Amino acid sequence: MDDNKLGPTGRFPAGKLNEHDEGELNMGIKANVTEGIVEVHFGKPIGWFGLGPAEARQFAALLIANAEKIEKRVI
Repeated sequence: MDDNKLGPTGRFPAGKLNEHDEGELNMGIKANVTEGIVEVHFGKPIGWFGLGPAEARQFAALLIANAEKIEKRVI
């Protein structure tokens, strides 16, 4: 995970959803085996984020895959 690439991109690929929409956000997910947690990094404080169905499934799959890495103790 490259922390320099995390955070806002300045783009609105789905258009501006509402007045609070700050645009696309690069985030990173990693398995922290030492601590036994899945870390989700956003690169900035956020109150909410929205995902389309395909992106939501991909996000869920990444969370599950990283949880399994911790359970298997494999990085």
